[in-house]
Amino acid sequence: MKVHSVFVLALFASAWGEPDPVVLEEPGDTDELVTTETDFPAYDKALAPPENGVQIHLEPFWLQPGNEKERCWFIKADNNMPANVKRMEIVSRPGMHHSILTKTDERFDQHKEDCFGFPNALLNNLAGGFPSPMFGTSTQVYEESIEFPEGVGAPIQGAQQFVLNYHYLNATTEPIAAEIWVNLYFAEPGEVTEYADTYFYGNVGGIHMGPYEKQKITTECDMPSNVNVVTMTPHMHGRGSHFSAWRQGDSDEEFLYEQEGWLDPETQTFSPVVNFQSTDKMRFTCEWENDTDQSVRFGETSDDEMCFTFGHYYPASDALFGIEGYGCDELENIVEPLE
Repeated sequence: MKVHSVFVLALFASAWGEPDPVVLEEPGDTDELVTTETDFPAYDKALAPPENGVQIHLEPFWLQPGNEKERCWFIKADNNMPANVKRMEIVSRPGMHHSILTKTDERFDQHKEDCFGFPNALLNNLAGGFPSPMFGTSTQVYEESIEFPEGVGAPIQGAQQFVLNYHYLNATTEPIAAEIWVNLYFAEPGEVTEYADTYFYGNVGGIHMGPYEKQKITTECDMPSNVNVVTMTPHMHGRGSHFSAWRQGDSDEEFLYEQEGWLDPETQTFSPVVNFQSTDKMRFTCEWENDTDQSVRFGETSDDEMCFTFGHYYPASDALFGIEGYGCDELENIVEPLE
């Protein structure tokens, strides 16, 4: 069963709230950004623009100590013609908590707004179609690159409308420079015969730990018949202790991914790809340990928690979104005292 996007968005909105989007005029609000003329130091890992492709470059800004900010940047790519993306790469200066590059058929003026994952400008205006994530980074990952198998690519339009969601956190005692480079490398004409898309699954309703408790949630999500999973990445916050995932069939299962802790998870690229047949499910478990005297629930800040897994698959069957009750079922939810 394919998840209907509108229902998922409605549930996301109910879980996350619907504040009015705030348009931020450059150079930004001075509570978060230092707007002096201080030169930014060169970053030795900065990406050069691709010879055959496009680059999305978020210009540097200073983030004050202890500040945490999530924003969405609406930007059109400078490609004149449609193209197929065969490889994607991102580099950021340290401090980025996560990033999500989304494409949409809707058109917007270039601007930035406060947001959580998908901006309200997209959630509240679906006339141009559902926004589709293309590429992302997980918790405190500053460099990421994926390449599709031969003959597989992700299509984009000419002058493609993108939204770059970026969440920066300055846990230091000094201002940090924030900056992001995203490179999309194009396939040659005729090279791509299969289209790739994304899946994005999570549990947002079941997360609740009291002081000094631990929790484990297992979630199972629908997959289309006969699709091939190429990549997988988990996403939890600072109390995440373990993540595991597997393909669950009627009479068999196949281990996919395991991660101890929450910080800097690796993206798994499957070679060979993992095939899901008609009754196969995506199943994953998140575990947390709350070692504080405060309760912890689902939320967007680093003091809250999450349980998500996302990645790429082909052939495309629209972007796959699921949370418990909509495409996914919560199979097990165990809360115990923290030993």
